Amino acid sequence: DSLLQEMTEDTSIPKDINKSHADILATIPSGWMLRECQAYHSELKACESFKGRFYQFYVTGSQGECEEWRENHRDCKEWTNNADTEAAERIIGREKDRIKERLRGHYENDVWEKRTIPPPAEEWSKPLPQYMLERQETSYLALYAQNKQKREEASTSELKMMDVQAKLINSAPSCTIM
Repeated sequence: DSLLQEMTEDTSIPKDINKSHADILATIPSGWMLRECQAYHSELKACESFKGRFYQFYVTGSQGECEEWRENHRDCKEWTNNADTEAAERIIGREKDRIKERLRGHYENDVWEKRTIPPPAEEWSKPLPQYMLERQETSYLALYAQNKQKREEASTSELKMMDVQAKLINSAPSCTIM
């Protein structure tokens, strides 16, 4: 709820909100949450699409309801065309409920202890453990850096020899199915 309270207390208007009737919108609490109608239309189409339905079924085991997006789009058009403040407030209420539901898992998570302050400065630049340093020395990135350094330091004849060697390695079959 604290994030939702912070969101509702902020009265500044971002640049990507619904700009229709901005003077009236500024007087509505949490008016900055009202998006352009195209955003609600896109959400509705995504919800009703085959891909959206498949995703809903995959995540929840059932098809989701798209009625909320339809109502948001309808109310947004009502707001844009007629400056209907009740329609805007309905959208804002549904947006608050959607965000609250979206963040519920975060706030109800009791597995991790949430920090109140950042970690101490010495924690930010701790050296890596020895086993990680050893793995880092033989990583593909380290091999790439070594080969690149060899190429930069090599003479032209050595470069030609490296190219021939690379062509031989790449031209030989690497996998044989028997």
